[in-house]
Amino acid sequence: MKLGKYLLPLFHVFNHSMFLYFSIFQKFSASLLVLSAFIYFFIGCFGISIGYHRLLAHRSFRSPIWFEFFCMFWGCVATGGSPLSWIAVHREHHKFSDTEMDPHSKLSVGSLSVYFHHWKLKVISYSTVSDLLKKKYIVWIHRNYFELLFIYVFFLYLIGIEIGFYLYTVPALMAFHFYGLINLIGHGSHVKNNKTHDFSVNSRFINIVTFGEGWHNNHHQFPKSYRIGLGPRQNDISAWILERLKFARKHFSDSKF
Repeated sequence: MKLGKYLLPLFHVFNHSMFLYFSIFQKFSASLLVLSAFIYFFIGCFGISIGYHRLLAHRSFRSPIWFEFFCMFWGCVATGGSPLSWIAVHREHHKFSDTEMDPHSKLSVGSLSVYFHHWKLKVISYSTVSDLLKKKYIVWIHRNYFELLFIYVFFLYLIGIEIGFYLYTVPALMAFHFYGLINLIGHGSHVKNNKTHDFSVNSRFINIVTFGEGWHNNHHQFPKSYRIGLGPRQNDISAWILERLKFARKHFSDSKF
C-alpha cells in the first residue's frame, strides 16, 4: 500500500479535474446534485463517521457483520484510503495529537497539507491495528483497495459520464473537502470545552456537514464514546442513527483505542 502515496492523489486529481470540466463545458443539474448530496450522506455518515471512525477506529460499539460491510463499502467510496490505513493513521493522530509525530498536524505538515490530505508517510506498528489484522476482510480490502475503487469508478463512468460524476465524483469531493476541514479547523487556538492536551476544538459549522464529527474537542476528551455531541444543543446525527438501530447499547468497554 506504499503506492497509496501516489495512487490516492491520482483519484483526487481526477475528481477535481472532472469538476473543472463540468464547470466549464457542462451545465450542472440541480436534481442530480441533490442525488450527490444523498450519496454523500451515506459516504460521510455511514462510511466515515460511523464505520471507519466510531466502529473500527475506536470500537465504541458493536454491530452485526452486515452493517460493518455496509459501512466499509461507503467508507471505501469516500476515497480516503483503505479502512486499515485510515484507521491506523487516525489512531496515531490520537496517540500523538498536535505534536511533531502527529501524521496530520499543522505542526508536522503545515495547514495546506493538512487540508489537502498530504500527510506524513510513516511506518506504523502492527500493534496499532492488531485487532483489525484479525479481520480477514479488512486485510483483503487493504491489499486490493485501489483495484476495487478503480473498478467501481470505471463501471459508473462506463454507464455514463453524468452517472460517474454525480454518483461518485461529487460525493467523493464533498468528503475530501469537508473532512479536510475537520483536520484543519478541528485543531486550532479556540477555547476548549474539555481539558485535553492538544489543540482540538469544537466547530458547529463543521458538524453540520460531517454528521456529528464537528465536536472534535469532545471527541479527543472521550475518544471511546460512540456519541461525540455531548451537550443539549450539540447535534450528532451519527449517534442518533446508532441509538435508533440500538447498536449503541453494545458498547466496547474494553477498547484501548
